Order: sequence, then structure tokens, then C-alpha cells
Amino acid sequence: GLDWVYRTPVLYYLSILSSTYILGIKCIAVIVQGPVTKNLAIKTSAAEGGYESAFQACLIISIWIATGTMDRAIVSSVIIIAKSSTESFLTFGMENKMENISIGQKLCLLAKYIPVMALTAVFRLGTLACFLVIVSQGASAIIPFLVIIPLCLMLFLSKCWYLADLSTTEIVRGVVAEESTITLWGYRGREGSRIIQLWVGLYFLITYT
Repeated sequence: GLDWVYRTPVLYYLSILSSTYILGIKCIAVIVQGPVTKNLAIKTSAAEGGYESAFQACLIISIWIATGTMDRAIVSSVIIIAKSSTESFLTFGMENKMENISIGQKLCLLAKYIPVMALTAVFRLGTLACFLVIVSQGASAIIPFLVIIPLCLMLFLSKCWYLADLSTTEIVRGVVAEESTITLWGYRGREGSRIIQLWVGLYFLITYT
């Protein structure tokens, strides 16, 4: 079952290290303002949403399904995932859509994309949490469909011309991040990641339904 979650202190210590690193990067971005530190802060926030917050949300949902206890921290996790992924999506591409526009225009862009990212995260993480509960009860046959098959497929395509620009690390990070919501792949940016996002989303839609 999920009893190990309550017994092990590993997640607690990892969360402290992760939070310290993220807070440090954001403090540096406030003190040393510039395009490099700004992009670093955005990428750090995207990593926080795609990995730490996604894991936390999936864990909370799994515990809720298994025990009936819901932690309201799930709301903040989904908000962080949606906000950080939206900001990264709009920033990195052929054109930085968050640059040289008014505050009102930025808010309109965020209001347009954040609901999409949030609903995607709820669907993917909610379904993933259901699968994890089933796996904890002994149904390990579905594990390959969650991560292993898409990861192997992406690694195979990386040897071909289409994904040859992506390293193994970038592919692993991309597959894991796509488990929660729409993400950017490597240095491809918004436009270069579009086809990959479409096919990964289609795979999850077919697999999860």
C-alpha cells in the first residue's frame, strides 16, 4: 500500500533541499536582475511545477483515493504547475510573448493558458494517481504503459533525424514532465516542441481512457 509514505523521512529531506535551491535561485533573480537570471528563474519555476509540485499532487491524490483523506495542498500544487508551465511556454520560443507588453496583456495571456495547463495537470496526474494505487495493490502489469513505453519510444526516435537534437537527459526530463502537463522539450522552444506535445498528449489520452 501507501503506508511507506508516512514512515520514510526521505521525501521530507528531499523537499527541504529542493525548496532551498528554488528559493535561492529566486532570491538571486531578485537581486541580480537581467535576462539570464530571469530565464533561469523561469526554468527553475517550470522544473518546480513539472517535478516537485507534480509529485506532491500525485501523492496527495493517491493518498486521497487510498485513505479518503484529502489535503488542500493539492490546490496550490495545481496552481504552481499551471502558472509555471504557462510562463515557460510563453517565454521560450521564436518570440518571447511575455516581453514588451503591458501588465494587462500579460494577465490576459496567463488567463488564457493557465486553465488549459491546470485541466491537463488534473487529468494526467489524477489518472496517474489512480494507476499508482492500482499498482500498489499488485497490478504491476500497467507500469510499462505509464513511463517505460513512451520513454523507450522517445529514446528510439532520438536516434533518428527527428529527435536527434535532444539528448537522453532532455528526453527523460521531457517524458517525466509530460506526465503532469504540457512541457517544452530541450531547447526546441514553443514551436519546436509542438508536434512532440501533440503525440505525447494523444498517447496519454488513449492510454488513460
